[in-house]
Amino acid sequence: MPIAYVLAIVANYVALSALGGIDYGQFQALLLNVFLALAGIVLCLPFGILLALGRRASFPAVRILCVGYIELVRGTPLIVLLLLGATMLASSCRPAPTGREA
Repeated sequence: MPIAYVLAIVANYVALSALGGIDYGQFQALLLNVFLALAGIVLCLPFGILLALGRRASFPAVRILCVGYIELVRGTPLIVLLLLGATMLASSCRPAPTGREA
């Protein structure tokens, strides 16, 4: 099934390019989305596996920490996590300097 998706994307790109339709700049948002999705999968899959193994651990401190983190995240509504992440991201990113600051 994923091969069909790749073929569909390539076919759409070829069709739009043949019609002289799109520029590379219009694909930047798509490429950013694909990069963020792949980075999230690559970074979070090992973290999730470690949490699952930690939940099954016989060492009580590791088990308590893993179960506590899992239950905290599982019990928090998604909108709260998204708003918290957006707020933290906005507060950590500084605007680009304009050259007028002293």
